[in-house]
Amino acid sequence: MSRTRTLLALLLTTVVGSVGCDSTPTDRPPPARPAAVAPPRGHPDVRTGTPKPDPKRLSYDPTTFTLTVYEVPGVPAQWMVRTGGQRAGVPIPRTHRFAAPVKAESTSVFYAVPNGGTSDPVTLRDILEAHAPPAVH
Repeated sequence: MSRTRTLLALLLTTVVGSVGCDSTPTDRPPPARPAAVAPPRGHPDVRTGTPKPDPKRLSYDPTTFTLTVYEVPGVPAQWMVRTGGQRAGVPIPRTHRFAAPVKAESTSVFYAVPNGGTSDPVTLRDILEAHAPPAVH
C-alpha cells in the first residue's frame, strides 16, 4: 500500500512540476487601450474605411414600404436593415420591400464590408428628410 502512495506522490509531483506554478504577483494593471474616436460625420472610419451612407443616395417610399440602396463604390458591401426591436441587421437586396409599415425613426440602414467593418446607420427618417423639399419662409 505504501508503494502505491509513493508512486502516486511521485506522479503528482511530476505533473505539478511540469505544469508549473507562477507565484510572482503582478501589481500592474493591463496596459490601457486608446479610446476609440468616432470619425467626423460623413468621413470614412479609419479603422474600417466605411463612410456613413449618404441619405440623398438612398430612397424610401412610405406608401409602398420600399427601400432602395445604392452600390457602394470600391467595396463589395452588403446592405443591412435593422428595425426597432432587432439588435442585429438583416441583409437586404438593392431594392427591399418591407412586409408591413415600419417606424421611420427606429428603422436604420447600414452596410457591412468584407473586413468586418460596418458603416454608421442612417434612419428611414434621415432618408425622408434628405429628400424633403426645402422649407419656404
